[in-house]
Amino acid sequence: MPTIKTGIRFSKKQPLSEQELRQLHAYWRAANYLTACQLYLMDNPLLERPLVKSDLKQTIVGHWGTCPGQNFIYTHLDRVIKRNDLDMIYLSGPGHGGNAMVAQDWLDGSYTEVYPNITRDKEGMQKLFKRFSFPGGIPSHVAPETPGSIHEGGELGYSLAHAFGAVADNPDLIAACVVGDGEAETGPLATSWHGNKFVNPITDGAVLPILHLNGFKIANPTIFSRMSHEEVECFFRGCGWEPYFVEGDDPMVMHQQMAAALDRVIREIKRIQREARKTGEAKRPRWPMIVLRTPKGWTGPKEVDGLPVENCWRAHQVPISMGTDTDRHLAQLEAWLRSYKPEELFNPDGTPVELIASFPPTGRRRMGANPHANGGLLLRDLRTPDFRDYAVDVKAPGAVEAQDMYVLGIGDYRDSEHADAGVVGHDHLRHCRHTHRIATDDTEILIFGRCLERRAGSTDVDTMHQTDAILTGDVIGHTDQPFGIGLCHCRETRPPFFVILTSQRILGEKVDVVRDDHHVAYAEFFVHSSRGVAYEERTHT
Repeated sequence: MPTIKTGIRFSKKQPLSEQELRQLHAYWRAANYLTACQLYLMDNPLLERPLVKSDLKQTIVGHWGTCPGQNFIYTHLDRVIKRNDLDMIYLSGPGHGGNAMVAQDWLDGSYTEVYPNITRDKEGMQKLFKRFSFPGGIPSHVAPETPGSIHEGGELGYSLAHAFGAVADNPDLIAACVVGDGEAETGPLATSWHGNKFVNPITDGAVLPILHLNGFKIANPTIFSRMSHEEVECFFRGCGWEPYFVEGDDPMVMHQQMAAALDRVIREIKRIQREARKTGEAKRPRWPMIVLRTPKGWTGPKEVDGLPVENCWRAHQVPISMGTDTDRHLAQLEAWLRSYKPEELFNPDGTPVELIASFPPTGRRRMGANPHANGGLLLRDLRTPDFRDYAVDVKAPGAVEAQDMYVLGIGDYRDSEHADAGVVGHDHLRHCRHTHRIATDDTEILIFGRCLERRAGSTDVDTMHQTDAILTGDVIGHTDQPFGIGLCHCRETRPPFFVILTSQRILGEKVDVVRDDHHVAYAEFFVHSSRGVAYEERTHT
């Protein structure tokens, strides 16, 4: 592993004891087994007999290459969540590896809590395998119905922006965001590295980016894989991050390296927040991140038909083809699945053995059950003003001269009983005359971008699409036509704020209202899946 030039020393003592290492590695094997089997199996989930054609799906659809690395990350995050009692959510940038997150949810029990028919036993395991990427089942991506998911990952590039939106004004939350190195080549993700300029360590939570550098996209090497260790390090330091590198392919060595890196990263996040909140000085820190370099398709088949698969682009989707190739590939598939030794990981009835069952966090500390990633647990009714109050009475064609945005009553609300209301929206707030009746000036633009109108176009980071994605971290809603405003009423002194609903989506970023006493409290929107839009109340001083 190349020298880590971060200026921070790691302890020479191994962070994991032999028992911890054994348990963590077993859990990773179990997750990888469940992930691989979701691709292929309809029956014989525990391999209690030799595989036959009828055990397999007729069409294999899904992805493998990203999954072992994501399972590795998720498993290690479980360890630090449980040890440090962390409030953490997981965003899968390469969300096409949905079988990995589904496997993790099944292992910790959060999947069964949402879908009681998918029990945590042999019968439930068989149903889980069959329904993955199958007609009438579940998608192959980290879709909204996946417990713990706020980011589907099919449209690559928005994961990191979603993570920044999720932690805004959520001071105890850590959003662990896995960024695929292929995804990192998209425009939205490339600009999202600069989101750290807008994270306030006093009032916001923390984003922990984990660049999963497995070297390949669908059929080509990635840009980051063509860069040296030093070049990658310089890139991220130039973006304002403190990168920690975990690189290799020996699982036992990598477990120790990843545990050490995560321990150090969590301590650094807590130190940054503790110092800022103690002093009240909201200067911009250098937040930590992790660069994880592992083989694509790690632990999968090394070769198929004489061609390399692991650590190659061929691992991206289905590593061992079936269909017309079933007869000659069936034995190799079985050998691969048995290499995880499922008999050591699951009881005869399919339940996880105690070594596995006792590993993950419990309750809402499980990332699949975290309420911040399952918006239905936090929803409150969204109360809006009567849109009819802002109608223009047109008695005859051409008889009235008016503009809809001038009639829209944001100024009326702000200037009367809701004087502390804030307005959120993208760069077109002024251009579209949403804020023409609200007095503001550039003094309301702060170091962390808190302003009445978050002017996305004023920087290279927050383009309209980026601002959309940032807000989507805590407002995930869609509308096809512009139809006015939403007003959130809060209890007592908590000021409401408005959301401009425009075409495409709810665009913008929520903001604080700048006041001398800077006591700011407001409502925040959440949505999950198709359950509707509502808000969660938060307060800070």
